[in-house]
Amino acid sequence: MTRIRSLASRWLRRTPLSLEDEGLWLYRAKHLPAWRVRKRLAQHLYWQDLAHLIGTFDVDLVLDVGANRGQFGRDVRARAGYTGEMHSFEPLPAAFKALRERVQGDAAWTAHPFALGAEAGEAELQMPGSAVLSSFLAPAPMLQQMGGLDEPPRTETVQVCRLDDVFNKVAHAEGRRILLKMDTQGFDLQVFAGAGDVLESVVVLQSEISVVPIYEEMPPLTESLRTYTDAGFRLSGLYPITTLDKRALTICEFDALFAR
Repeated sequence: MTRIRSLASRWLRRTPLSLEDEGLWLYRAKHLPAWRVRKRLAQHLYWQDLAHLIGTFDVDLVLDVGANRGQFGRDVRARAGYTGEMHSFEPLPAAFKALRERVQGDAAWTAHPFALGAEAGEAELQMPGSAVLSSFLAPAPMLQQMGGLDEPPRTETVQVCRLDDVFNKVAHAEGRRILLKMDTQGFDLQVFAGAGDVLESVVVLQSEISVVPIYEEMPPLTESLRTYTDAGFRLSGLYPITTLDKRALTICEFDALFAR
């Protein structure tokens, strides 16, 4: 029982568990809602798989697009064991301020205050209500059902660059083996389209893909899968992010991992 209580404490603190400990805790934690168990296990498997891909494909550069406050950058260090060069892109001023504070003290991690997309210029970033989410796409009715429109939407004009235009300014390209992580609330395919020749150096890819769109004109899962596979990537894993109906376990979005 002492071990079970210790595992429970680590679970509540979201401390990474070994696969053996994770399985034991899941077995003992039958009182937890099924959606919560699935989400926790999906997160665990995601980081296990990402760590494997980073090691297998000798990733030496991470491009963190849609960095928000740097949560992915923090976790890829702590949970996937990546210690190499990393560049995070976040155009929203409030989020970028927190991101810039987070990268301090990490000489291999740099923050950039602009968005990436298919076309360079300026664009209106929409912030639906008090939610921490922001997108270049207009919110769909589903977002309101999920509680993401509790205040009037706000907009902010931000700079957008193409990745292939700025890449050589932020990192040296020759011989790199890149993990391109995208989490841009429906804009991932635009980021991908602006990568150009940089894609030749991308060996691992992460994209957030939609089953039920929470933004207007958000590409469906089938379009995202086709775009990435046509570019030479193969699906490595799908990990549920958002559950719409917690009783029926219906899924809104996945994090998807791809590899060359």
